[in-house]
Amino acid sequence: MKSNEQMITEVTSQVALKRKEIKKRRIRFTAFGITVVLLLTAMIPAVTAARKSTLMDLKRDPASHIERLPDPAEVEALRAQIDAAGDPFSPAGSENPVLLDRTSEITYGSTVINHGYVFIFRSLIDGKAILNKTVAGSIFDGDAVTQDTVEYKKYAVVDVMREDGKDLTEEDLQLWFYMHRLVAGYEPWSAAFCLACEPYTCDLSYADAKTVHYLIDITDMTIFADRTLALALATCEWTDLDHDVMYANKKGNFAFHENALQTPHALFYFDLPDSSADADAVKRFEKTHGLTKRFSKYYKD
Repeated sequence: MKSNEQMITEVTSQVALKRKEIKKRRIRFTAFGITVVLLLTAMIPAVTAARKSTLMDLKRDPASHIERLPDPAEVEALRAQIDAAGDPFSPAGSENPVLLDRTSEITYGSTVINHGYVFIFRSLIDGKAILNKTVAGSIFDGDAVTQDTVEYKKYAVVDVMREDGKDLTEEDLQLWFYMHRLVAGYEPWSAAFCLACEPYTCDLSYADAKTVHYLIDITDMTIFADRTLALALATCEWTDLDHDVMYANKKGNFAFHENALQTPHALFYFDLPDSSADADAVKRFEKTHGLTKRFSKYYKD
């Protein structure tokens, strides 16, 4: 039979162990709480920036994209011009009809042959698009007011065809290329995401027997005209444009790790007049979208 002294010692030891366990739990709970707070602190700006960048976020000041609201007569006049032009990029009844200004076209003709396909960066060309925009209210509040408006656009024209010169097959036509807009000084995924998610980006395409023709909206890249600009076509999404897929030099010129992608892809560089650059607009864009500038991990060893 245990003596009173032994029982007291045993109980005291058990109480001490219990207190240690409670203390450990408190430490773990506190550490978990701090981790959650830090994660939330890091995520909130990113989530906020991403939300601002989505196609559905139309609460922005309309003046940021609409300099003026054309009257219906102007819109219908442009629609009649588009129908008369018969451009294959903007057939009658298309959702975002475009009138291309062929006199503004700047020819490039750069070619990339990759995984059995030929990519040709044909040209840059200006145009006017009819877009249905939210001009007041918000779709979130259920009071959105939309109106057909005219917007001046700048496009890149890219053709894709089979390397063997044969007609496109159903399998060829099922290839889905993402148009990644890249700007020197920002991580590829960040620039591609932010520039693709502008509310009124307007990409069009059509195919004939041998070629898929892409009309890629690069309007929002003009504010970065004094930087190195690039356009990448790939079957991977912007989330895959990490340092395992792309590398860069310190000037921000990017290239694909060719052994990282087993599907067709191409990268083209192009220039815009430096006079189009707008440093203030760049600052606003960075603030609105949270562009990521930490691209040093893309440097090639």
